Amino acid sequence: MPKNTHDIIVVGAGHNGLTAASYMAKAGLDVLVLDCLRPAHHPTHFSIDEAVEVAQRIAARQTYFVHMSHEIDHGSVSSLLPTGMELAYDGLTVPLS
Repeated sequence: MPKNTHDIIVVGAGHNGLTAASYMAKAGLDVLVLDCLRPAHHPTHFSIDEAVEVAQRIAARQTYFVHMSHEIDHGSVSSLLPTGMELAYDGLTVPLS
């Protein structure tokens, strides 16, 4: 399957994700902002495994997972994510140049 070309993709990130994504897109970054609620399946949000699978299919250069619940241990999950994927956090800055 050929790799899609994209500047930015936002899935289920709400208004904060859209704001962040718009700044990243203006800067021409190849970034995915994706919902990742909790470890277990949820009927309306991605689990960690589901979010990683979708991110791998889209194959953006950098993926930030947002909208995480208290059920996700940031340190443990972060260390297990594939290269180019990370959990977002309060105060995260993304260089726009």
